[in-house]
Amino acid sequence: MKIHECELCQHESTDMCLRCTTFADKWELKNIYKAAPELLEALKEALPPEDHSGWWCPTCKCAVPGKEVTFEEYHESCGTYLGNRQPETWVDRAREIIKKAEGK
Repeated sequence: MKIHECELCQHESTDMCLRCTTFADKWELKNIYKAAPELLEALKEALPPEDHSGWWCPTCKCAVPGKEVTFEEYHESCGTYLGNRQPETWVDRAREIIKKAEGK
């Protein structure tokens, strides 16, 4: 591992600290930090509620009663296919990321 000496904070580390990244890296991080609140909100909106156990429409962003789901598993209101849209591991992972971002 390469030891890196930070030009700003004068520490030595095997990892780069945020203060000693290159200008390009800093610019990319700055853009990520700017977009983070919007990304977090968009992720929250895309998820079904935690207590939800039925159908979920990602297009309408709402719980869908069984009577509004066709035999072929389409949402009658908007036509979105719901068969492959039910909570899976990505939902659990997204919830973990949200909790981490909120410091929980």
